[in-house]
Amino acid sequence: MQTLCLNQKNEKIKNILEIGTYKGESTKVLSELFNNSKIYTFDLSDNDPIFLSSYSREDSKTLDVFIKERKKNLNSNNIKFIQSNSF
Repeated sequence: MQTLCLNQKNEKIKNILEIGTYKGESTKVLSELFNNSKIYTFDLSDNDPIFLSSYSREDSKTLDVFIKERKKNLNSNNIKFIQSNSF
């Protein structure tokens, strides 16, 4: 029911800000629900120590798999992925 209500308002929402992309799964869902909106999603850069030390991403194989999955999830014209550190 909640998805239906959100979807009915789709045309009125122009921009969505997401802080903390992780694998981009929720970003992908937002992109599909609000296909007429621009999704701006922010996360740490791939070489940031905080990013690397989270979820065992210090291992290069684990990191490569993670980045490929995230890239696949963020592959949409209405998603803008921005990597930055606010510290």
